[in-house]
This record gives sequence, C-alpha cells and structure tokens, in this order.
Amino acid sequence: MSLDSLITWAAHFGAGERIEFVCAEAPAPERGHRAWKLVQAPGCVADLPLEHPLELLALDVAEIGVRRELCEHRDRLDARLELWATLFAMADHELATPPSGKRKRAVMQAVNMPVVERRSLFGLGRKDPRPDDAWSPDTVDTSQQRLRAALRHLGAAPTEAGESDGLGLAIVADGCRAAGQCVTACPHDALRLVHLPLADGSQQSDLTFDASLCDGCGRCIEFCDVPALSSAGSTSLNDLLSATPVSIATLRTRRCERCRAPYTPQHEDSTLCPVCAERRANPFGSSLPPEAIERLRRMREEGSSD
Repeated sequence: MSLDSLITWAAHFGAGERIEFVCAEAPAPERGHRAWKLVQAPGCVADLPLEHPLELLALDVAEIGVRRELCEHRDRLDARLELWATLFAMADHELATPPSGKRKRAVMQAVNMPVVERRSLFGLGRKDPRPDDAWSPDTVDTSQQRLRAALRHLGAAPTEAGESDGLGLAIVADGCRAAGQCVTACPHDALRLVHLPLADGSQQSDLTFDASLCDGCGRCIEFCDVPALSSAGSTSLNDLLSATPVSIATLRTRRCERCRAPYTPQHEDSTLCPVCAERRANPFGSSLPPEAIERLRRMREEGSSD
C-alpha cells in the first residue's frame, strides 16, 4: 500500500507534529492525547511500507507512535514494531508510545490526507513555507531505495541491533560467465556488470553487488542460467547504510563478433558466444537437447518392438 498522500502532507504540514498510527479495524480510536495527530492506516499498521515512518522522521515529524492495543494482529505488528525500533535507533530516534487521553480527535486517513489545514484558512497556526531545496523522498524510487535514502538523510549509523538479519540476501557468485541475466532481472539495480577493455582485445568483466539495494526477492538467482549465483544468508540492517558495492565475480570475457554480447571464451581462438556458435553450426534449424534425443530414441525402440 502506498501512503504518498501522508508523505506529501508531512512535507507541508508535518514539521514538529506527533503522529499516532492506528489500524483500520481499531474500534473508536478517536480518544487520545490532543498533542498527537491520529492517522488511520488503510489496513493493519503491520502492513505499512517499511520506509514511510523513516521518511516522516526525515521530513521533521517530531515523534511517531503506534496504538498497539487496538490491533487485531498483535504478533505481526510486534514483529514490525521491533524492526522499526531497530531502524529508528540507527537514526538516533525512538519509536514512541502515544500517551493516553480523553480528548476526541479527528481521524485522518493515511491514504487521503488533507492538502490544506482548516486552521490555516483562517490564518491560524500557519507554518513557514517549506524551502525549495529541502529533502523529499523520490516517489519514483523503489521501496528499498526510499528506505536507504531516508536513513542516510537522517545520518543513521550502524548499531549492534542493526547486525540482525535484514531485508536482502547476501549474494555470492561461483562460475559466473558474465551473461548479465541477473543484472536485467534485478528490479532494484543491486547488481551491476562492468566491462573494461584490455590490451589484447578481450575485456575484464566485473559483477558487483550492492547489499543496501537488495530486498531479497531472489530473481537474480532464479534467472541465472549457469547457475552461478547463490545466497550466503541474509544481509544485515546495517548493510542499508553501505555506500560501496562489492565485487562478487571478476573474469576475462570477449565480445561476440556476431551479436556483440559478452561471453567467456572456452578456446583462445573463440570469436562467437555459445548461442551464435550453435546457430552457425546449425544454420537451418536447432538441435535438440541430449535428454530429448535419448527420449526419442527410446520411443522409437519401443515402437519398433510393438
């Protein structure tokens, strides 16, 4: 679920405010402390995008809390709150517990926040305009990129709790051929393949991995046709603060003279990638895999015996 309406509201009116989140199923949540803005999620608070509370802090919201006692899914919510508490601590903030109160407050919907506050129409409580160069999240970015940007803007630092399992996979490579399917498959640009020309006409191909951008989807492992990629476990939350991608595979490759794709030469005089070499060897068709050939042979033998 996207709460960009809430983020837009916070950018214009949220500085110094205290936000109290409640779940959509919360019964009669209006009563509470007058100093806290009551914001109702479109579902369970446990399902809110992980980056949004951090973005609210980066937009100068003073405090963020959750009415845990009104949630019907306490186990899921507690797991989410523990994760948020760790991320808040990395940014030198605390996830607050909203105080109780008897005042009846307006319930604002997180997906439909007001673009103008009523008091400002009468010249009351008007805040200074937000500077043009003030930080704002890029709504075009992925959820992982937005979380990383918010943490870095808040000046987050590694913590002991941040060494716990994070969101991504610790990708390692063994037997990489620099085909690049993994780079294409990754929706977050966590993998990059760089080719540097060498004096002998070949090139050095370097596959790098940015742990701060990996969200653990596993598509790179799924689409690698070697397969050369695997996971060595989970990344840590502290990896979100990493600014330097690491090299996970370096190899010598060439450009296919026919399709120009990089490939790993099996012979010194090789000039074609495996696909183009196969097409040159079978210009009027394609050869079947060995398993299929063996299956056809058995079928013929069974048919002749009948």
